[in-house]
Amino acid sequence: MRRSQRALSRDLTDRFKPSVTHYSLEYLNTAGRFSPQQILKSFRRRAKGSVLLYGPPGTGKTQFTEHLASELKLPLVSKSAAALLSKWLGDSEKNIAAAYIAQLSKAGVFRQPIVTRVDHLRGFYPAESYHQDYLVHNPSSSYIVYNDLPKIESLKRVFPGYYSDRPVLLAQASSH
Repeated sequence: MRRSQRALSRDLTDRFKPSVTHYSLEYLNTAGRFSPQQILKSFRRRAKGSVLLYGPPGTGKTQFTEHLASELKLPLVSKSAAALLSKWLGDSEKNIAAAYIAQLSKAGVFRQPIVTRVDHLRGFYPAESYHQDYLVHNPSSSYIVYNDLPKIESLKRVFPGYYSDRPVLLAQASSH
């Protein structure tokens, strides 16, 4: 079991698999608004961002991320769910935070080493009342329009079976 866990959590970023086939962006099965070429162009222009790649095995997600990292000359940190998720309370979050810290270090985001503390949550402090259910009460707020509505549209498109147009309001959730 330990050998399996070690093998699954290895950092493979320094060792790319030799390609046995020629890879082309045209081979990628896409269904999104943006083509792979547009995504690559956007990353070249702005050198930061995120992409959600979703789909069954064999659609080119892994090769596309390797291609992006190679084209942008950036390190690729690839972790399997088994390396991050744990049945023990708090361990998944700790593993995800550690992977993110390792990614920041490897990418050289900071000029000098930084000190980072990952600690268990000791309590939850709710935001002020005017922040509660903010989207429902302020749907045309520039923050909501720019940051949240595109994410909600993506959620609706990528996970249509889990999406609901009816929000769960904080007051409703806390009364159950």
